[in-house]
Amino acid sequence: MQQKLTKYIQAFSAFLPFLFIIVIGQALKVSHGFIKSSQLIYITCMVLLMCIFNLDGKIKIFKAPATTHKLMSLIWILFSIFLIFDHELFYAKKNISLMLLNITLWFNLILSILYCSSLFIKKFQINRNIQLIIFLAGIFTLLLGYTLTISASPEPIIDVHSISTIGSDYFFKGLNPYEQVYPDILKSRYGYNAGYVYWPLVLLSHGISRYLLGDVRYIYILCHLLTVIFIMLIGKKLNHHERFYFPLSLIWLSFPVSLFVLEQTWTEPLVIVMFLISSWFLLVKKPLVSAVFIGLLCGVKQYNIFFAIIFIAFIFKNHTLFKTLVSGIIIGSVFLLIMAPFHLWNPDAFVQKTIYEMLAYEIRIDALSWVAWLKRFYNFTPSGIFYMAVYGTTTAMAILWIFIQKRATLFHYYLSLILVYGIVFLFGKQAFCNYYYLLAFLITGWMLFSKHFSFTTPHLTRSPEY
Repeated sequence: MQQKLTKYIQAFSAFLPFLFIIVIGQALKVSHGFIKSSQLIYITCMVLLMCIFNLDGKIKIFKAPATTHKLMSLIWILFSIFLIFDHELFYAKKNISLMLLNITLWFNLILSILYCSSLFIKKFQINRNIQLIIFLAGIFTLLLGYTLTISASPEPIIDVHSISTIGSDYFFKGLNPYEQVYPDILKSRYGYNAGYVYWPLVLLSHGISRYLLGDVRYIYILCHLLTVIFIMLIGKKLNHHERFYFPLSLIWLSFPVSLFVLEQTWTEPLVIVMFLISSWFLLVKKPLVSAVFIGLLCGVKQYNIFFAIIFIAFIFKNHTLFKTLVSGIIIGSVFLLIMAPFHLWNPDAFVQKTIYEMLAYEIRIDALSWVAWLKRFYNFTPSGIFYMAVYGTTTAMAILWIFIQKRATLFHYYLSLILVYGIVFLFGKQAFCNYYYLLAFLITGWMLFSKHFSFTTPHLTRSPEY
C-alpha cells in the first residue's frame, strides 16, 4: 500500500509542471492579471505544490517518454484553442492584419492537431522530417502572428505603450526622457504620476525599435525568436529529444496571453530572453559571461534584483569565493555602466522617477495579489516591514535550499526563482498579467532543465546530473 502511494505521489510530481503551466495559462486568460479570488487561489496552490513536492531536490520524471510527448502535444492544442477563441487583444482594429492574425492562429491549431494525431493514432504516424516541418512551420506561424499583432493593434490605450513611445521620441530628440511630461492615462490613480519609470536598457531597446521600425514593440519579436533559439540550443546541449524542445518552444509561443502581453508593451519578453541567455552560459560553464547578462537584466526592471541575488548564491554554491566576488563585481559594473549616463544627465529626475515614485505607488486593488485582495475586501494595508519580512524570508529560504543541496544545478536554480518570484508577485502591490507571464516562463525553463524528457531516462525519480 505504501509503495503504491509513493508511486502515485511520484507520478503526480512528474505531472505537476504540466499542470502548473496549464493552470497559470488558464488563470491569466480568465483574469488578464486582474483580481479574481479563484484564480489567485489556483496560482498560490500551484506555487506551494511545486515547492513542497520538490523539497527533496530530486527530479521526478515519467518512465515512458511517450507520456511526456503526448502531454506536451495536448497542451499545445489546448493553448492553440485558447488563442483561437480569444486572442485577448483589447485594442485591435478590424483591419487586414487582424484577419491575417486569425488565419495564422487557425493554422497553428491545425499544425498542433496534426502533430498530436501522429502521436496518438498509429495510422497518422509521421517520420522525423515531417515532424520537423510541422515544428518549424508552427514557430514561423506564431512569430508571424506576433508581428501581425503589432499592426492589428497599433495604438493600444495603455500607459506603458504611450510612455515608452513618447520617451523614445524624446530620447532621439536629445531630450532626457526622465524629466519630460507625459500624458496621464491613469488620471493620477494609485499614487501614479505619469513619467518614464523604466530602467535605461528598456529605453535603449525601445528606442532602437522605434527608430528603425516605427514601433517600440518590434524588439520583442526579436526577443521571442532568440528565446526559441536558446530553448533549442539548451535542449540539444542536454541531449533532449526534438519532441521535447520543439513542442516546449511552441507551447511557450502559444501561451494564452502571449499576444496580450505583446499588445500591452510589457517588458517581460526582454527579461526572459536575457535570463535564458544567462542560463545558457551557466550551462556551458561560463559563469562570468552569465554574470554580464545578469547585470544587463538588472538594467531592465527594478524587481530583477532577485535574479542577481539567487544567481550569486548559485555561483557561491558551485564555485570559489573569488569567482563569486568577481561575478558580483561584473554584475555591479554592467549595471552601473547602464545607469551612469542617465543618472549623470539629471540625477534628481532619474532617481525620483525610477526609485522614489515606484516605491510610492499605492496598492492597486485590481491587482492579482493577496495584498490587493486584503485591501479590496478588508481595507487592510500592510506596512513596509511586512513586505521586507515576506520578501526577505522567501529569498533567504530559497538561498538556504540551494546551499543544502549536495550539488546545486540549474534545476534547483530555476525552482528557487519560482519560489521567490511566486511569493513576490503573490504579495506585490501591483502584480498583473506580465508578472505571472514571467513566472510561467520560469516554469517552462524549469521543465527544460529538469531533464523530464530524455529517451534514455530509466527511472521515475533521480538526482540531477549537471
